[in-house]
Amino acid sequence: MTRTVNPQQQRRFALDIVRRLRAAGFQALWAGGCVRDELLGRHPKDYDVATDARPEQIRQLFRRTVDVGAAFGVVVVVGPRHAGQIEVATFRRDSPYSDGRHPDHVTYSSAEEDARRRDFTINGLFYDPVEGRVIDYVGGQEDLHRRIVRAIGDPHERFLEDRLRMLRAVRFAACLDFALDTATRDAIIELAPRIVDVSAERISQEMRLILTSAQRVRACQELYAVSLLRAILPEAAARADAAARVEASTPVADPPRAGASAWQQTLDTAFGQIAEPVLVFDREGRLVLWNAAAEEMLSHCKVAPGDSVATLLTKAGLTAGQGRPLPPAECASARALRGERIDNFEEELPTPDGVVRHLLVSAAPLRSDGQIEGAVVVWRDVTHIRELERMRAEFLSAVGHQLRTPLTSVLGFAELLERKADTGIPDEELKKGLRTIAEQARRINALVTDLIDGSQAEAGHLRLEVRSLDLTDLIQSVLSRFRSAEPAYTFRAEMPAALPPVRADPKRIERVLRNLLSNAAKFSPAGTEIVLRAAADRTRVTVSIADRGFGIAREDIPAVFMPFYRTPQLRGQGVGLGLFMARAIVEAHGGAMWVQSQVGEGSTFYFSLPIAHPC
Repeated sequence: MTRTVNPQQQRRFALDIVRRLRAAGFQALWAGGCVRDELLGRHPKDYDVATDARPEQIRQLFRRTVDVGAAFGVVVVVGPRHAGQIEVATFRRDSPYSDGRHPDHVTYSSAEEDARRRDFTINGLFYDPVEGRVIDYVGGQEDLHRRIVRAIGDPHERFLEDRLRMLRAVRFAACLDFALDTATRDAIIELAPRIVDVSAERISQEMRLILTSAQRVRACQELYAVSLLRAILPEAAARADAAARVEASTPVADPPRAGASAWQQTLDTAFGQIAEPVLVFDREGRLVLWNAAAEEMLSHCKVAPGDSVATLLTKAGLTAGQGRPLPPAECASARALRGERIDNFEEELPTPDGVVRHLLVSAAPLRSDGQIEGAVVVWRDVTHIRELERMRAEFLSAVGHQLRTPLTSVLGFAELLERKADTGIPDEELKKGLRTIAEQARRINALVTDLIDGSQAEAGHLRLEVRSLDLTDLIQSVLSRFRSAEPAYTFRAEMPAALPPVRADPKRIERVLRNLLSNAAKFSPAGTEIVLRAAADRTRVTVSIADRGFGIAREDIPAVFMPFYRTPQLRGQGVGLGLFMARAIVEAHGGAMWVQSQVGEGSTFYFSLPIAHPC
């Protein structure tokens, strides 16, 4: 269950972290946006701490930590109930940003150098909460007083390091009711076309923050003025062009009304293109606006504008995390209407096909002149992440089980031999014990090898010992062994007398064949036939293995090649690396692997390999 963060408790926890770091002999300060917001009299959404302590020293000081960016010196310290989490980062100096998002590497340094590598002066401030003083190396206090957003150092360099900073500059200016510094503004206009270098996901997240803020109309106007709107939302920019023409052609008495209407159309166009579902409620709790993503997600439950929060919950069947009932008054929408700001509240949305969508919900009140006029709610679909978490938990359980069984045998026989060593052990008993230890040690070694190979495959570093390989001989050899080991099945081969040689690692390709044949037997009723076919064209050899087994459901097919995935029939068996490794091996050879399957009729797995000397 997601815990609600209490701002006062979070602030006290951030102060406690600073005090504990100081007591251990380290420098520690609040940093970034929380300092800006405190100086502006606003409630910080979260607190960050900067320190000269290294990540390993931070982990030693605090019991509950999470490495979220250890390569960049960032460790999250998890607080007590309702205190939230605090990012603790080591003072650093950044190297160049080759990927346009992260520095290639960082060097731990001083507070001043840490301030100078940040984006804007108003975000480069430090605050000592123990002594109650501001530390300003970049002129941020003066810019707060002047109400401007100014890049630290050369704005061109700051924006080329991470192009998303251009959008952030506009958001800060609009939401804080600040102006853009002239040099910063000019750099954005010049570099605006480069915003497309940023991933669509990151742009969407920033646009969501912009378009769900109380200053969204002004932000949209500013995006248009600095040419960013045309680069990321051409359709909305076309609407803005129309707005500009309206303002230029409308009689003097009417421009505010006509211009506002045109800009509202521009805003609606941009709002509709946010990738994440967004819903807006009025002060009475009625749904008054939603974007296309929200409408699509709720299309099956007949939700409509005008529905109350309670009606929407009932129609959609929304529940709290883990299927717990969700009273209307406790949902994120209702709490935002009462003035709370909610982040990452867990809700679940059932769908007609039986799949439950896991949502992380953020909600905030919309205020005008200090009064709550409504609430904006954003849903982030994390169903895929939850599935990965489930697979990870099952994987850890499976690995534990797979290791425990052979280790128990090894330890048992080793202790038995140790006890009998002084009294003498008959040769046969000694051989049996040593044989068992060796067999179980091989099982452990095989599992560890699978885990290492899986890690190398995910990193794209699978090692191959490639040579010219006669697939015909290898296939016949593997089939012969399976016919002896699996007498309950009929194994048949359909292939030419000779296949062209391929450039491949024999042991790796044998592993692929063994995995596919083993799976075919595992998922097929005894007495059925398993057919291996092979054929060649001008460039590659294609091998297929067909069974008459259970088949794979259509929705499961995309997941079968994922690491640690196991079908429902095999939950509790294996660690789910077989097909992942098989495809990784084939792809490392320049080949491909795919599957065709139908429930109740069986499956056919295919893989292809380039021939050694294509015609």
